[in-house]
Amino acid sequence: MNKDLAVKPQLVFRVLWIGVLMFAVLPPVSAHPGGHGGPEVTRDWTNQVTGQVVRGGLLSERGGTVAVESADGRTVRLALRDLVPGDRRCVEQHRERAWILNATDGPVRLSPPRTVATAPLRPKLPLEVGLGGLSLLLVVALLRARAATVQPVARRRQWIAGTAVLAALATVTPVTSNTAAPTPAVAASFAPFKQVKTRWDASYLYVESNGLPEHLMMRGIRSWQQQVPLPQPYTGENAWQIPLHPVPAEQPISARSGLFRGAIALAVNGVPIFNALNNRGVDSNLEGELDEWGGHCGRADDYHYHVAPLQLQAQAGIGKPIAYALDGYPLFGLTEPDGSPVGKLDELNGHLDKEIGYHYHGTKTYPYINGGLKGVVRVRGDQVEPQPRAFPVRAAGQPLRGAVITGFKATGDHAYSLVFTWSNASYTLNYRVGTDGTYTFEHVSPGDEKQTYTYHRQTRPGR
Repeated sequence: MNKDLAVKPQLVFRVLWIGVLMFAVLPPVSAHPGGHGGPEVTRDWTNQVTGQVVRGGLLSERGGTVAVESADGRTVRLALRDLVPGDRRCVEQHRERAWILNATDGPVRLSPPRTVATAPLRPKLPLEVGLGGLSLLLVVALLRARAATVQPVARRRQWIAGTAVLAALATVTPVTSNTAAPTPAVAASFAPFKQVKTRWDASYLYVESNGLPEHLMMRGIRSWQQQVPLPQPYTGENAWQIPLHPVPAEQPISARSGLFRGAIALAVNGVPIFNALNNRGVDSNLEGELDEWGGHCGRADDYHYHVAPLQLQAQAGIGKPIAYALDGYPLFGLTEPDGSPVGKLDELNGHLDKEIGYHYHGTKTYPYINGGLKGVVRVRGDQVEPQPRAFPVRAAGQPLRGAVITGFKATGDHAYSLVFTWSNASYTLNYRVGTDGTYTFEHVSPGDEKQTYTYHRQTRPGR
């Protein structure tokens, strides 16, 4: 054999050493999260209209239809609009990742993927495990090649040193992208209210609450639909989402001609704020539909405001926001944050400040709150999406013409008593929420005649 073509042990050692360094230093790269050929995002997919639950992995989403591969291998197709908010958000996150990795002539999202602050580090993917095993094989080959060039005593020392290097490589913790996002300043606005919990990622603040304020409710309502405040499951995937980096829209949305369904803002005590105009386009406050604190209950027994909750300013802190619109811009009270009078407001009840940027103000006259949305949001079915759902436990009530609520108080833990007058007579409605998921209502008519009704909590949201 030509000695010039012979492979020298020293050369083999150097080539293998370079290979080990490349696999140890360079991170694994994958064109698509999760790889190719199989479903992604295995979870329970819930149809909030029919109650159907499908356990499986996300295959695709096209034209508003989500394809899920179930555990038994079937492909189940679900309408995206019918999924619960958490499932829709999961699809959106998957879509955003796909846009970032594969966008050619479509829009490219520059913001980083969402990472919940409490999320654990991701496990090693199969590709990473495979590359790790290949690296170990290279180390073994490297040691054998090196051993061929040294004397027996030195060879033993080489194997000992190589074992130490191998152990060090095995204990290195891989760097992942799931580091916790820093605490956003917005979270501090909700901190004074003990019934509210917050979490966040790089894009959103998630606000959890039961939808009930610490102050009293219902007293003073003159136009009542026989609904009462019940706790709502605004938690987990059904939490409120506040954008951390609001972006002004090219075409702001006015609440005078739209947004008559759902909330348009969230008070810092975790209570949603709806359009000042009711679903008939009429001023709820002037119609006598609101209590002394600017709120009432919807058809799902969900309490919410229709005017600015100015009573929260003392607890929130002078000069602090009392609410955030669902576009991410803050809503302040009757003064600027520095205590100065409020300047001229636009038709959305907001204006631009060079120090704090665009923000809204609460006022004592219409529109009372943000008169629309300045920032970029997604509207579907005349409401901002995604947003949490309220889950009723009984059929919606009917308007009780002439009824006036004169009293409301807590009589125990999750127990309340509401007093109203109607047709020159006084009535009482006592109700309580049981720890077993039951809701008991006791109607007391004049003459102490009582009727009791019991309802059960839904076993699954959306059913």
